[in-house]
Amino acid sequence: MVLDALTAALGNADHDTGWRKDDTCEGSSTRRVTWGDLELVFTKGANGLEPDTLTFQQWHIRAYSALTAKMVTPEGIGVGSTVGDLKHAYPEAKVTRARSIDEAGIYLTKPEGGPFIQGFTKDTDDKSAITSMWAGLACQRILG
Repeated sequence: MVLDALTAALGNADHDTGWRKDDTCEGSSTRRVTWGDLELVFTKGANGLEPDTLTFQQWHIRAYSALTAKMVTPEGIGVGSTVGDLKHAYPEAKVTRARSIDEAGIYLTKPEGGPFIQGFTKDTDDKSAITSMWAGLACQRILG
């Protein structure tokens, strides 16, 4: 249903991996479907579900573009928003260095649990821009 709805709204996807094993995701196989800088991730048998259960698991916006500029949270936060905007919209948000050697930051909108969005920022100061965002836990976005 999710894939059909996005296809109806955005047209045919630019890329579709089909079902295959993905070591960064839970489940027996994963399908990644992209429209420009928007990626949807579907899994088969993840989260302890039956092996053939298909589930929409994650969305990921990887850059600012004409398409993703319109994709914002109900609070108005999207790729291109600032860390200051993020903190204002989500007062409980945590923004830290992605790794101690990086200049980039990483954020989590609800560090105490519940539904959340996370992603990367150019830096951790309030004027730095959000450069990506995603929600869903089935696939790792931060690799060692």
